[in-house]
Amino acid sequence: MKTKNSLMAKTILVVDDNKDILEAIDWLLTQEGFSVITAGNGLEALNLLNEFSTDLIILDVLMPGMNGYDVCKKVRNNPAFKKLPIIMLSGIGSEAGNLMGLDSRVNKYIVKPFDNKKLVLIVKSMLGNQDNETLKERSLHLKKILVVDDDKSICEILECILLYEKFKVLFAYSGEEALEKLHDNSPDLVILDVAMPGISGLEVCRRIRKDPIHSRIPIIMLTAKTTKEDRILGYDAGADEYIAKPFDIWELAGRVRILV
Repeated sequence: MKTKNSLMAKTILVVDDNKDILEAIDWLLTQEGFSVITAGNGLEALNLLNEFSTDLIILDVLMPGMNGYDVCKKVRNNPAFKKLPIIMLSGIGSEAGNLMGLDSRVNKYIVKPFDNKKLVLIVKSMLGNQDNETLKERSLHLKKILVVDDDKSICEILECILLYEKFKVLFAYSGEEALEKLHDNSPDLVILDVAMPGISGLEVCRRIRKDPIHSRIPIIMLTAKTTKEDRILGYDAGADEYIAKPFDIWELAGRVRILV
């Protein structure tokens, strides 16, 4: 067991029987300014939870003795920790593993090996949401961003950074769905992939610009198409910004803030 305490930092309990993973996550989160508590098994984690004020748990599944699912259920059965955010970090990548995590009432299920940047973003977005009593109560006043991409991993990354920046995030995984969400939700900005099955992002952009109700909505095209000709096509279709994948998450966040 290892603890680091800071009066200002949010405290994260990391639970994993793999010492190398514990040390890696400890280093990663400490570099981001968090206070970190580590535990090598489920029982130790529950004891630490009662001893230290904790803002979030990162929890492995397969551990000796008590597994992560059982730890999560015990945490949720304690009224004091009912709303404590829990990220399950597991080598079980199947749909069954994900469903078991959801059944145990985890907030996020991440499969190992994980991307460091993505994990940090998820942690920040979840802790950022804790700054208010409930995000649902504030959601009516948040700017809405419609993310349109058929790649769900890209959507997850965008969700993390946009939630951290205090936006409400809507998703569409095709051009057709994007146009439906546009009319049903009237977002404040659209982040739009180009290459998608069915209606392309360029065509979606053109249709938005021809729509008298939504024609002024800012549109950021986020795409792997990076030639000069591709950019010209994007701007001609009506895009306000054209950002190439892979993209810098903080640059994207800055562009979003400027446009909304």
